[in-house]
Order: sequence, then structure tokens, then C-alpha cells
Amino acid sequence: MNVVGEIKWYLGNDYALLKYSQDNFSISIDTIMVPALFRNKGIGTSMINQVLAMADGLGKTVRISARPVGEVSEERLLRLVAYYERFNFKMHDRGMTIAYMVREIPVREGETPDQNYYLDRVADCVETADAE
Repeated sequence: MNVVGEIKWYLGNDYALLKYSQDNFSISIDTIMVPALFRNKGIGTSMINQVLAMADGLGKTVRISARPVGEVSEERLLRLVAYYERFNFKMHDRGMTIAYMVREIPVREGETPDQNYYLDRVADCVETADAE
């Protein structure tokens, strides 16, 4: 099974966009685009956090390819890698212009996963979304 989805954040006449796909074991963040005028305002971070909350609730790892848009330099790539590391992504592999990163399934401190652990996490995410 492969499911695709997107998150759109409307910004007047423009919008930010995050596209993702998922299979039985992981979610892949495929595209993140935030218009230049709206960058560094937390919009991309918020959209990523929404996908991470969904992944946590479903008990899935998250994959992302860090690749700067436009001119690629070592500095720009490393800055993008550092940004994704803030979300606990770890570099899995690296090319000249791209870094493949993975965020493993987090386990809450003091908890040991059992067969109901991830079902409980999904319920937590649904309750949180309903409250908002």
C-alpha cells in the first residue's frame, strides 16, 4: 500500500506546500515549498511537525532527502541537514548534492513498546487533533 497526501498552508494568494507518501512502515516527506516572503516564520517547521505527529501516532519512521533548491553548495547542504537534525533526523547516506535522512520511531521516556503502544499513540494524536 502506498498513500500520498499533502498539507497546504494558505498565505493570502499564495500557499506553502508539503507533500508526503507513506507505505506500511514509513512516511517519506517528498516536497516542502514555502514562498520566499514567508520563510523563517515557522511555517515549514509547523508542517513538518504535523507529519511527525502523524508518523509517531502510526509508529512509522520518517524519511527525507535534504537537497537545497537552486545553487547547491556544501554550506547550503550542511545548513539544511542541521535544520532537519533539529527534528531528530539522522543522516543515513550522503551524495555530493543530497543527504538522505531518517527519523526513527521515538519511544516515550520510561515506556517499553508492546502490542498496544502504537495504537495508544494514534489515539493520543486523534484526541489532540480533536481538541484543536
